[in-house]
Amino acid sequence: MVNLDLVAKDNEITSPALSIAYEGGVSENDAIESIMDDDGNCAVTANIRYYGPMVQSFRNIGYHVALFPARPVEGLTYLEMGACVHDPLPYHALLQALRVHLFGFVGGCISLPLMEAAMPNKLFEYMSQGVVPVCLFCNEVEHFVRTWECGIVLENFENLKDQIWDQDPLKKRERVLEIRKDLVIENQIDKLCFLYEELL
Repeated sequence: MVNLDLVAKDNEITSPALSIAYEGGVSENDAIESIMDDDGNCAVTANIRYYGPMVQSFRNIGYHVALFPARPVEGLTYLEMGACVHDPLPYHALLQALRVHLFGFVGGCISLPLMEAAMPNKLFEYMSQGVVPVCLFCNEVEHFVRTWECGIVLENFENLKDQIWDQDPLKKRERVLEIRKDLVIENQIDKLCFLYEELL
């Protein structure tokens, strides 16, 4: 969660564009490999930071897609798909840049155990700026946004527009704006202290 002083103030919230942002690690390597061991067990490895299917799917329904990578993206893969790829931004500038987007993507393009169990910081960063999380293949996040009624949960990238608008994203945005100042790290200090005491 973010600090309260980084949450967008009421007068900083604007009408968002019909667009989706993604902030975080980005790779252009789309390799997926299956490895069979001597016992016949198969393991699948994939680059969890490859977001080509997400970009293509949202561009196909006419959404603007903006990527805010943690490190510079050297190739043209995402630009050729029609995404706007930004240079890495300082943290405060990144948060401000997110505000113009209606949606922020959380999760992955395929299901992998690491992402299914994660609660990425981008979830709270999006909401701190009034951005509605759109989630895929991230079970913990999906449970959170359903419980708090503050995000869109996708099943896949098919019939994307129907999946999104059937979940009333404008109502979800109202909810995000309502709770954004409660989902801050200052409200978690007692829980963190209790956790540290348990560990000690």
